[in-house]
Amino acid sequence: MANPIELEIGGRNVAYQPSDTFIAVDPRPMSRLALESFRSGAGDRRHVHGTLAGYEIRTIELGAVDNFRSFSRSQVPTQRVYHTSGDGVPFVPTGRITIGLSGKAPKSTDKLLDEANLTFERTVTPNRFVVRTAADPVMTSAWLLEKDGIVLAEPDLATYWEPFCPIPIMDAQLKDQWHLQNTGWHRGTDHKFKKGADARVIAAWEELGSLGSADVFMGIVDDGFDLTHLDLSNKALDAWDVDSNSDNVLPRHRGNGVGDWHGTGCAGLLAGRAAGGEIVGVAPMSKLIPVRIGPEFDEHKLERIFNYMRAKNAWLVNCSWGPTAQDYPIGTNLQEAISRCVSEGRHGLGAPILFAAGNKNQPVNDDGFHNGLAAHPDVICVAASTSTDQIAAFSNHGPEIAVCAPSGGSGWSLSTADAVGEFTGPDGGTFPRGWSPGAYWNGFSGTSGACAVASGVCALILSAVPELTSDQLRLVLARSCRKIGGAGAYDENGHSTRFGHGCVDAAAAIAEAKKLLAVA
Repeated sequence: MANPIELEIGGRNVAYQPSDTFIAVDPRPMSRLALESFRSGAGDRRHVHGTLAGYEIRTIELGAVDNFRSFSRSQVPTQRVYHTSGDGVPFVPTGRITIGLSGKAPKSTDKLLDEANLTFERTVTPNRFVVRTAADPVMTSAWLLEKDGIVLAEPDLATYWEPFCPIPIMDAQLKDQWHLQNTGWHRGTDHKFKKGADARVIAAWEELGSLGSADVFMGIVDDGFDLTHLDLSNKALDAWDVDSNSDNVLPRHRGNGVGDWHGTGCAGLLAGRAAGGEIVGVAPMSKLIPVRIGPEFDEHKLERIFNYMRAKNAWLVNCSWGPTAQDYPIGTNLQEAISRCVSEGRHGLGAPILFAAGNKNQPVNDDGFHNGLAAHPDVICVAASTSTDQIAAFSNHGPEIAVCAPSGGSGWSLSTADAVGEFTGPDGGTFPRGWSPGAYWNGFSGTSGACAVASGVCALILSAVPELTSDQLRLVLARSCRKIGGAGAYDENGHSTRFGHGCVDAAAAIAEAKKLLAVA
């Protein structure tokens, strides 16, 4: 096994371990023909594990990566695959490197770029710029850091993301939206319902005297959105598919009935319209700025997304997903794009960004575990609580958790919108869109659902007090949360590594926001 390459990414030391079982291969037909002449698993189409950064991820015989790359250098463009932990999740360099200089660019910089065969792409700051390379960006970054005057060299790598919503429970037919108001008796039973184990949303509507404001534009980043749905129609502004650079954000069909249904479910929880269909979102009057991403992402893509949300003046941004890898560092440019969105978005008041904590019952940020997105200090990280006011067994934890919100788990799941209509397969067969037949699904769960509920609560707060800054909204959330799980779960500062500051309480938060504004 090759030695790991140690780099500092966003101020955090990361060991990029070259994979000895995966290789990234150019998928063009001529490349595939050349592959067949190399006798290894890399030449077998059955061993393709997906695509990243435009390459096919293929299994190769143990220890054969270097031999294959040497053999194929003149015939098949390849790229080395890396891992950041032992979970086996692949990372493939995109070809970009961010370079930072200790001071004003030295005269030798151009010579250095020529020596490394780097192509200039863009300037980030006077002392930081992005380049592209046809060589291995991870190894090139390590080489660059040995040069005088270079203090930063961060390669951009593509990897997979996953919605933080567990596998659908197809036979769960839940009709009542208990997360809005939990009476303790739903679906003809009191089993695993606790009165008041909710986000106090209906009480918040009563406090507002309305269902929120149509002036609130919520950004949402996910896998696709069925904007033809009765509960979501005429709600979208500035829709953007970042991969195709178009406004077509409809969910895609991936084959065998599997598709991108997650974003529609989150959008329904956020902003499903009142009297439009059969469900109501937490902030039903709000509009959506939906951004679709495919099954892979890299830092450059995410940087563009958060810059887009800032430019479009989204009032907040919901991200009910996270990296598949258990160790996912983020570099300086993405860190700063998130911070700028939070501090400078919404016409300078700041656009809060909410990330789901994840569903693996592991730390958000600890030895061997690191979700650089949810752990970002400017992000509101959301854990999941249940219909009985307990922490969901799957919910990730740690000091990064800001709040929790109702979702499925050991209790009842959430009801929300589902993609509608049909797809026609290559064989002429038809598959229904969505997780279940019809326009609704009663099995939505995970920290995905919790994050969407918490984002809707933030929209209601901003409907009541639109002058709140991003920092003030975060303070309001912390002060207004319900303490659940017992007093022993919280430290002297009122924070829990499981519940954060507690379960979001929309009614109390609106009252706290009005109080804060009156004092300010």
